[in-house]
Amino acid sequence: MTRMRMEGYFVGTAAFVWEDEVYTYGGLAHEGEFVTSVYRWSGRGACYEVAATAADGEVGVPPGRYGHGAVVHGDLLYVFGGQGQFGCLNDLWVFDFVACTWTLVDVIGDPPPSRTGHCMCISDNVLFVFAGKDVQPGQDVVIYNDLYGFDLAESEWLTIDTQWKHPVGGDACAMAARNSTLYILSPNETSIEMVVWVLQLSAAGTPRWTMVARAGQVPSPRTSFLSCVYGANWIVHGGRVLLQDDVLGDTYVFHFPTAEWARLNPESDTDPRFSHAGACVDGALVILHGSRDPSIRASPEEAGVCIAINLEAYLPFPTGEEE
Repeated sequence: MTRMRMEGYFVGTAAFVWEDEVYTYGGLAHEGEFVTSVYRWSGRGACYEVAATAADGEVGVPPGRYGHGAVVHGDLLYVFGGQGQFGCLNDLWVFDFVACTWTLVDVIGDPPPSRTGHCMCISDNVLFVFAGKDVQPGQDVVIYNDLYGFDLAESEWLTIDTQWKHPVGGDACAMAARNSTLYILSPNETSIEMVVWVLQLSAAGTPRWTMVARAGQVPSPRTSFLSCVYGANWIVHGGRVLLQDDVLGDTYVFHFPTAEWARLNPESDTDPRFSHAGACVDGALVILHGSRDPSIRASPEEAGVCIAINLEAYLPFPTGEEE
């Protein structure tokens, strides 16, 4: 690995954890360059570029992108879609952390339409993709609220039909999985509040989305926020205020066992940023990159490319199943 010095922020990168280390992949650099590298971040904020190669020299490595989905399963990182240099993508790549190689997945079935800003997670050996949008020059933006599953064992894409109402799609969503249940956080139809939906994957017949009753202090409506899971808690940080120009630096947590929201103490607030990435490791929320509010001035420690929030000090809920 080569140690790097980050001179600017990436927009739309993805962060994830493998073997208790935080990594990022992709993004759009401040000078407009599409990032193609995988980076590992140390506990002191040092950044190292991973020497990744192509498993097949004729296929190569993934083209640079931002706004993609990325999720770790075992020793593999799955990356789907995103905004590429020449439009939105719908390719599926896998990065092997042990071999440090990229492979373009040879899939069965029709993949989801090209998109960016979607959300992804894995449950029961299935990779799920929800929502997002397609942006083409000179054309109307296409907003998606569909749900796809990729069977990791069979390498097959499947369209998942659901009944009745469903979450609002687009690029203001987050997804998590727990106990064979999918959770979606998205704005409501009027964009005046954030709501949580659940989908029971083990239910007989056609599954249907159910809206979770509001409990506790719910996040204000936002987009381009980061989300990650820490034990029995779903962490949400920052983003842009929906329908406004304001940028946020607050942190909220959704406790899965009780379906209750809480806002972390304002002492934990960071410099406002959006289109950033983050992951939970060693009791902390590690926040990386993103766009910042230019009107806010902060010290280098508060506004660095890599900052952290001590969740063990501020989290109001247990990290495990106990209530």
